[in-house]
Amino acid sequence: MEEDTLSDAIFEKCCILRFHSMEEMVDTAIAFATQPLPQGSRVGIMTNAGGPGIIAVDECVQRGLLLPELTAESKAKLVAGLPREAYCENPIDTAATAGPEAFAAATEALLTDPNVDAVLVNMVTPFFVDSPGNAQAIVDQWAKSGKQKPVVAVVMTNEHWASTLATVKDAGIPTYAFPETAANVLEQMVKYTTMRQQAAEEVVRCDVDLQRAQAVVREAQEAGGGFIAPRFAFELLDCYGIPAAGYRSVGDEAELLAAATELGYPLVLKVESKQVVHRTDSGGVLLNINTQDELVTAFGNLMNKFSEFQPRVTVQQQLPVGKEMIVGAKREGQLPLIAVGFGGIYVEVLKDVSFALAPFSPGKAERMVKSLKGYPLLRGVRSENPSDVASLLAVVSRVQQMFVDLPELKELDLNPLLVYEQSKGSIVVDARIKV
Repeated sequence: MEEDTLSDAIFEKCCILRFHSMEEMVDTAIAFATQPLPQGSRVGIMTNAGGPGIIAVDECVQRGLLLPELTAESKAKLVAGLPREAYCENPIDTAATAGPEAFAAATEALLTDPNVDAVLVNMVTPFFVDSPGNAQAIVDQWAKSGKQKPVVAVVMTNEHWASTLATVKDAGIPTYAFPETAANVLEQMVKYTTMRQQAAEEVVRCDVDLQRAQAVVREAQEAGGGFIAPRFAFELLDCYGIPAAGYRSVGDEAELLAAATELGYPLVLKVESKQVVHRTDSGGVLLNINTQDELVTAFGNLMNKFSEFQPRVTVQQQLPVGKEMIVGAKREGQLPLIAVGFGGIYVEVLKDVSFALAPFSPGKAERMVKSLKGYPLLRGVRSENPSDVASLLAVVSRVQQMFVDLPELKELDLNPLLVYEQSKGSIVVDARIKV
C-alpha cells in the first residue's frame, strides 16, 4: 500500500479535496467562495484568441472534462450575434475583433444552453476593441442568468487594463492569468460535485449468515487468534456467500485419501502453518497432482519439509485457469480499508490495486474495478471473451460488509480470486484472515 493510500481513501469518503500546493488550493477556494457547484462535467468555452482557447480545450480534456455540442438554438443565437469570421461551436471563438454585443451573445448562449454545466471565458484585451465593454458584457449576462452555473475567467492582459480585469473580478467571477489554472479549478469543482453525489449512493447489504460468522470468529479467537486456520477462513467465506474452491484439512494419509476421494483429481496441496506466511515462495504449494501415487508422495514431501512446524495440509481442488485477482481488507485503527486489484504472485510488482473505505455502494465497487489499469483485460482483449465482472463485484461487496459486520477482523487477503468468463463466476483459491 502506498504512503498516501489511507489518506486519499479518508478524503474521498469525507468529500475532501486534496491539493499539492497552497496556490492551487487558494485558486480553487476563490471559485468555491463565489460560484455555484457545477451539476456535471460539461464545459462551455468562449475565447477571443485562438491560441489560449486551444490551450483551454486541451487542459479541460486532459482533466476529464467534457466539451459538449451546443444545441441548435444556441448555435442560431451565435450565428446571429457574432461576427461572420467567428466560430459558432464549442469552443466558441468570437474572433479578436468582437465587441460587447458579440461577447454578450456568446456568454448568454453558454449560460442558457442545457448541455453546458460550467463556463470558461478566455479573454484578451486588444487595444482596437472595447475591452472594458466586453468585460461588462460577461458580468451582465452572468447576473441576468441568475448565476445558476459556475463561470471562471482567464483575463490575459497587463497593468494598462487593470480596470477591465477589476470589472470581472469585482463582480464575483474568479479570474486567472492562464487557462491551465482555470481548467484545474473547474476539474476540482466537478470532482467535489461527483464526491457528494457518490457519497449519497445507497449502501446495499447482502444476505449473509451473521450469527454463524460471529461464532466462527469467536472460535478462531479461542484457538489463538492471529492468522486463522483455513477451516475458519473458508467457513467465514461461506457465511458471506463468497464462492471458494472445495478443500479439506488433513493430518495423516488416511484423511488425505478420504479427501481425494471426496474432492476428485486434479488436486493441490498447501502446507498449513502460521509460521509459513508466503507458502508459494517457501515451496509449500504443490500443483497438478493427478493420481493417488503422486498425492501420497507430495503429501510426504510437504510433511517432511515443514516437520519442525508440525503442520497440517490443505487438500484443494485444482481449478481451471482464470483471471487472477485479489480482494483484500485491512483495519487501519477503526477504519476498514478495502482493496481490489490484479492478484497472483505478481500483485506487489504490478501494484494495480484500488482502495476505498467501507461501507460503500455497489456503484463504488464498480468504479474501483473500472479504475484499474488492467481493467481492459477483464473486458476481453483480442479473441478473449469478457470476464464475469459482476461476480467479482459481488465478492468486493461481500468482503466490505464482512469487515463492517465483524470488527474483530484485522486483515483479509483473497488471492488469487479466479474470475472466469462472463456468467461463469469467480472462485476464491486462497484465503488469509487475521483476527
